Amino acid sequence: MKFRKLDDHKIHCIISQEEMNEKGMRIEDFLDHRDKTEEFLREILAEAKYELDLDDMGHYYSVQMAVMPEGDVSLVISGEEHDSPEDALSDFSKRLQDFKEIMEEAKRKLDEKKEKIQESKEIEDKEQEAPTKDSEQKAKEKKTAAKPEKTVLEVPVWVGFPTLDACIHACHHLQEQKGLSSAAYKYHDTYYLRIKFSEEEHQVAGTLLVVSEFGTEILTDDHGGAVIVEHGTVLCKEHAVETLAML
Repeated sequence: MKFRKLDDHKIHCIISQEEMNEKGMRIEDFLDHRDKTEEFLREILAEAKYELDLDDMGHYYSVQMAVMPEGDVSLVISGEEHDSPEDALSDFSKRLQDFKEIMEEAKRKLDEKKEKIQESKEIEDKEQEAPTKDSEQKAKEKKTAAKPEKTVLEVPVWVGFPTLDACIHACHHLQEQKGLSSAAYKYHDTYYLRIKFSEEEHQVAGTLLVVSEFGTEILTDDHGGAVIVEHGTVLCKEHAVETLAML
């Protein structure tokens, strides 16, 4: 691990993918295992204090984390907002979990909607023809084989930022996540990124680590996103992350 003291109240740590593996930590664990995440971050904080000979960084702590393209983790711990590092780590992991739960709920509702559409189609097909048992079995097998296993966050999400600067800072980190589709909007005094993920859970976890730090709210198309499209101002219709990261 590489540690660097940025100032009297901020330290920066780079943790390689190999070191993550040695500690039994995956990027996805930051979303799925809150206790494991807090324990891992406490260990990193303790090692950083030892390596940099830091007796005290002050009374307040906040945590920022980003995932680099090669899988390394960039961790910044600064003296802000919290009464103790334990509170900061707990708050950080809770934000990740809250974001994930919102997106899981969005996916569940989307799956329910697709299932109802599929059921309606099957009923309509049965009314049009009465298939034999063999054809029914083949159709069932074909449906089962063709149904892909969905990832948790295949649903597009909207992330709200309090300022344009916060949105731009997030994009500087998000541009390292390959395969994202994105658009940018402004609605009232809030700036929004609409992000569509690929099927890679590693990419999802890395993205959430960024937006949970810089963003203040998270929405879906069905819950808030449609209103922004209709009444908000389009800042960048596509490639928003790459465009804003150049600012």
